[in-house]
Amino acid sequence: MNSFISGFKVFAPLCAAVICIVVVELLCAALVNEPAFMKSPLLHMAYRKPVRSERVNSAIKLHSIMPLPGSILQVGDSTGLVGVQPRIVNNYLPASLRLLNLSMTMPAQFTGHESTAEAALQAHPDAKYLLLMVSPFAIGMNSEGFGEDIRRNYVQFPWVWALPSLRLRALVTNTVFYGRDTGGRLWLDGASVGESGPVLSKAPREESEDLTGALGWMQINRHQNFVPYACVLPNYDDKLVTARLQKMYEIAARHRAGLLLVLGPVKCGPSGDTERLESTIRQFLSAHPDIVVPLPIVDAINPADLGDDVHLTPEGSRRYSERLGTALRHALVQ
Repeated sequence: MNSFISGFKVFAPLCAAVICIVVVELLCAALVNEPAFMKSPLLHMAYRKPVRSERVNSAIKLHSIMPLPGSILQVGDSTGLVGVQPRIVNNYLPASLRLLNLSMTMPAQFTGHESTAEAALQAHPDAKYLLLMVSPFAIGMNSEGFGEDIRRNYVQFPWVWALPSLRLRALVTNTVFYGRDTGGRLWLDGASVGESGPVLSKAPREESEDLTGALGWMQINRHQNFVPYACVLPNYDDKLVTARLQKMYEIAARHRAGLLLVLGPVKCGPSGDTERLESTIRQFLSAHPDIVVPLPIVDAINPADLGDDVHLTPEGSRRYSERLGTALRHALVQ
């Protein structure tokens, strides 16, 4: 009897603690509502970190766009983010093939693109293809950013942020800084840049709604006068290109999806750098003949369609999306 009482004294407080934790988590779960991206760990406590606007974009992609239906999952940098309009591409494909644009900005880094691909294929187990679209200027170059944050929070330890209490805390703190409806300070629009970097052109909620309606495509308006020049790929590394393609190939294969490769369009002329890049990619393709490359590896297009060196104008994006849709239909539809 004494041992029972002694055991009860030990376990009763533990049981009470467990019950309290469960109650707290259930209450938090009831309070964690939309907008979904405002719960993102990418934003939580990142208010004084650099590239804050790009974190907002990535959070929207991971929380608002990724749950949408898709069987062709596009990842990569901003060349695809502003270049590919899924609603146009999908007009050229059968209903069984629906493109979803999960491309982000360069600060997401290639590590972030790989992690986004992994998370997206886990969220879409029936996806048929992973489409990697990156700029030829970026595929062989390292950049600074928050790719490891995406890997840690969405691939390595996603269960940590599954706790409703942590999501509620992120929702509260993110809402305080970014604002649920007023937004205000940190969105990349290519036009207005403050002392601490790009500023918001829209409230985050409004930007999320726009991106969701466009299935992940983001419109930007830029214009630079074109002066002909030969392409130069800064800090280019052949081994890095091969390693990155191999990693993406393995991610797609692990989820029984095919890999599609598209390098973003350029307006600069051919050079020794582009020839070297094309040779590296062709060597990789010869060892992996199942990879589909629907467009030219180095795709020089009408300079008028590009607002700067790598980003398409809205009208250029429309034409490019029609061309990509046609190419995908030819390559994928028997």
